[in-house]
Amino acid sequence: MRKEDLREYRHICEELNQLAEERLEWRTRAERSTVSPSKAPVLGGEHDPMPMIADRLAAIRTQADSLVRRLAGAKPRVERAIDR
Repeated sequence: MRKEDLREYRHICEELNQLAEERLEWRTRAERSTVSPSKAPVLGGEHDPMPMIADRLAAIRTQADSLVRRLAGAKPRVERAIDR
């Protein structure tokens, strides 16, 4: 196993941590967001941030899933290298 492989493994872990933080931030936004109960314009116009929030959370989930698959593929190689 090369140092580059280990660096990539660490980088993937760091990316997953960043995505977890971003996911928490977007979930917090979702929990704070409310839609006006009336049809009156809100802040100069009707705007429901939930579709944008849902799209971003879905994108984060897709990115995280991809990283987890890469991490799962690298884990056995890293563990074998540690055992040696």
